[in-house]
Amino acid sequence: MDELIINNITAVQQEAIWWFLPVIFWALIGGVGGAIIGCIIGSIWDACTKKDIGMAVLGMRMSGKTLWYNFLTNDSRIGTTSSTEKVRSFKMDFSNGRSVTVKQGMDIGGSEINVQLFYEELIKENDVVLFLFNSFEYLNNLQYEREVNGRMAFIASKWDEHHPDKELSKCIFVIATYADKLIDKEKGWKDIVDRMSKRSFRNMIKQHLLLVNMTDKKQVEIMKEKIFGE
Repeated sequence: MDELIINNITAVQQEAIWWFLPVIFWALIGGVGGAIIGCIIGSIWDACTKKDIGMAVLGMRMSGKTLWYNFLTNDSRIGTTSSTEKVRSFKMDFSNGRSVTVKQGMDIGGSEINVQLFYEELIKENDVVLFLFNSFEYLNNLQYEREVNGRMAFIASKWDEHHPDKELSKCIFVIATYADKLIDKEKGWKDIVDRMSKRSFRNMIKQHLLLVNMTDKKQVEIMKEKIFGE
C-alpha cells in the first residue's frame, strides 16, 4: 500500500491512500523534501469552530460538485453546466464523536455566468469554500488552466474582502478531481502545485490542495473526514 507522509518528519499514516496530499506552501518555497511532505491537514474547525456551518461548493464544469453533494446527502441528482438547485441541510456524525450540521446550500453549475451570479454571495455567506476542478484538463488545456486560475484569484480576493478575520488557507479547500486520469499522480500533483504557487492566490493552497477521484467512495469518505471530522 502507498504511504502518505505527514508532519514533515517521521509520521506515516499506513491506512491513508497516496492520492490524498496536504500542501504546505512553505515547504514548497523552502525546498523541503520535494513538496509532497507536509503537515497534517487541519480541518475547517481550526478556523470555523461551529457545530453548524455554511459550505459553498464552487468549481468548473463537470468537476464533481454534484457528486460531492450526492455523497454527503445520499441523493442521486444529476447536475448540468447551467443548473442551479438548492441542497437541503444535512447532519453528519463521525467516529470521533463530532457532529456537524451543514446548512442549506446551492449546487450551481460550472458555467461562467454562474461565477458572475453566485460566487461572491456564496463566498460572503458561508464559513467554508470548496473549489473543484479537473486536474487532467488543468495540466493539458491552457485555456482551462487560465479559467481555473481566474476563478481562484476571484475567490481569494472575495474571501479576504468578506472574511478578514478568517485565514484564507484554513477555510478554503481546493479539490483537484479526476485523479484517475493522471498516469503519474505524483508528477501531476507536483506540477499543479508548482503552477499555482506562482499565482496571486497561492495562499489558497498553503494547507489544503487535495487530489481525488470523486467516483471512488473510499477516497471521498476520507476527503469528508479530513474536511469535517478532525
